[in-house]
Amino acid sequence: MPYKDPEVKRAKDRIYQKRWKARHPYGNNKASWRHRGVKDPEQAERLMQIKDSTPDAKCDVCGGAKRGKWVLDHDHETGAIRGGVHSSCNVALAQLGDTVAGLKRAVRYLEGRRDEASAWAS
Repeated sequence: MPYKDPEVKRAKDRIYQKRWKARHPYGNNKASWRHRGVKDPEQAERLMQIKDSTPDAKCDVCGGAKRGKWVLDHDHETGAIRGGVHSSCNVALAQLGDTVAGLKRAVRYLEGRRDEASAWAS
């Protein structure tokens, strides 16, 4: 039945969404993870529940404390779960190609620039 007053409908929708999120704290992540190639969505959900329930959990990439929500990092070729990380760390890995070679190139770049910066400072 359509609502005559759109504000009433919006209010009811907000109540429904709030209740749904309370019952499903990880949303439709299982379907989303499966769609993105994660081999074991149940394992992914367990990992995220553990990360969220551990007050002193650290990012598996940078070792930093939680800020915002943890995101699931996984290998896009194999679907294997690597860990729960900050969103920014996950993006950084992706920007470097999700490869060890990409990370090594970044390290070589930083090490080379450190030497240049030292020369400029003197």
